Amino acid sequence: MRIRRFLIGCIVGLAVAAALNLAPYVWTRYNSVVDDFEVMGFPMLFFRQGGFAGIKQFVIVALLIDLVFALLLALLAGWAAVRLSQGTRGFPPDSPGDKRWLHLLCSLCPFASLRSPAIRT
Repeated sequence: MRIRRFLIGCIVGLAVAAALNLAPYVWTRYNSVVDDFEVMGFPMLFFRQGGFAGIKQFVIVALLIDLVFALLLALLAGWAAVRLSQGTRGFPPDSPGDKRWLHLLCSLCPFASLRSPAIRT
């Protein structure tokens, strides 16, 4: 069950990364305001074409950085999906004084040693 949730989170993370990579291309396609440049990539632009002089540029290092970013985003989304699926019973809290929501949020913190001593379990 945990593997299934992890894979679903990874697929969602990869879909978000693909959308982020394609968004600049969609925004600059047929747009004469940016001197007819079409770009693709996030966080690095790995493809650029257009302009008045007619440039076409493909940067393989930027593409590799984008692929690493997509992989890290997918792993983070998978980890968050598994982590959020654990211990969410009774969420939201039953009473205003209940601190279970705070425990859930702090369990997501990768810096466990920085947690407040008042909310450690």
